[in-house]
Amino acid sequence: MTDEGFVNPQELMTRIGIQEGMQVADFGSGSGEIAIMIANLVGETGRVTALDVLPSALESVSAKAKRLDLKNVTSVRANLEVLGSSTLGDNSQDVVFLANILWQTSKKKEVLEEASRIVKSGGKISSVEWNKNENPAGPPTAMRIGAEELRALMERVGLAFVETFPAGGFHYGLLMKKP
Repeated sequence: MTDEGFVNPQELMTRIGIQEGMQVADFGSGSGEIAIMIANLVGETGRVTALDVLPSALESVSAKAKRLDLKNVTSVRANLEVLGSSTLGDNSQDVVFLANILWQTSKKKEVLEEASRIVKSGGKISSVEWNKNENPAGPPTAMRIGAEELRALMERVGLAFVETFPAGGFHYGLLMKKP
């Protein structure tokens, strides 16, 4: 990842190891830019589930997928703070991706428990969050979660550390694996 600017999504997907045929959940997908990129990487034999609490965000994901004739994207409205809300099966996903969502919730552990529930044994969970340091972009520093704090929280829900990495000038990435 570059040290300047914002996250390079293509570089991030390579680091995580997104491959053809994978099942990937995009937690807090927003308008779906990442979900659409993942859908192209996993190909026709893979599947991306874009999850968000906002219907307008999911409508955007669905519209983009339809416009690009991507049949491997499903949009699901979910409150990820509630175990089981993703409607995805236990141990069903190869990768769960979270980008800039944990700083927004006081229920970080619950969101991570849902991610851990649905990821397969040997599967990966990757989170990209705002650096804890003061910078002009992003949410207030007090709302951010630092890399070490996030790692400890992810380990408490049963995940094993793989690596922490820079994800642009304003973010860090954390890659964990389900044993």
